[in-house]
Amino acid sequence: MKKKLISLAAFIALIGFNCGAYAQQKEDSDQQTSGKRDDIETIEVIGRKSLNRLRLEVEENALTLANVFNAYIDDPDLRFICEKKQLPGSRRTKEVCESGFEKRIREQLRGESLGARGGADFNALSQADLFARAGTGEIDRKRQEQQLAMTQLARENPQFLAAVIRFNKSKEALHKNHERVYGRLSNIRDKDAKKAAKALGQ
Repeated sequence: MKKKLISLAAFIALIGFNCGAYAQQKEDSDQQTSGKRDDIETIEVIGRKSLNRLRLEVEENALTLANVFNAYIDDPDLRFICEKKQLPGSRRTKEVCESGFEKRIREQLRGESLGARGGADFNALSQADLFARAGTGEIDRKRQEQQLAMTQLARENPQFLAAVIRFNKSKEALHKNHERVYGRLSNIRDKDAKKAAKALGQ
């Protein structure tokens, strides 16, 4: 069975929705209260990056966000575990991340299956597979705990908040440029949301 790889960016886009909304509100508030000095000239430089470069920036910012989150979170279940994995059918590798509780549940399922005839390859289980085999109760609860931790950290920690804002900006830049290139044919926003929800078993 091929492992269904979900990018960290897609995962954070779903799990960190409330966190991202708070970050946007905070950024808007800061812009309104900071004001602008009349003696400063603003020069806007407009350039276009390739969609591949924008996708790479989204993944890089997502990984930075995960690393900052891990630096302030002690619960191993809530921390992100990231490893380089070889993409199916390719020699390329990609940084693939999952939550600690997902890895723990996968290892528990593997242990329970030891000695069982025709046991599944639990290293190849996607998040959706975990939902199907382990049930949604504990996974849902842990997912909510992780989302709450991200939201709380964004409210209290400027470094993490800055990482969330950078991630949100890079994600929005990718979406806007994709829509600019493909016009009405672009469905990147819906596609990203559906991909993340499907991979996470929702």
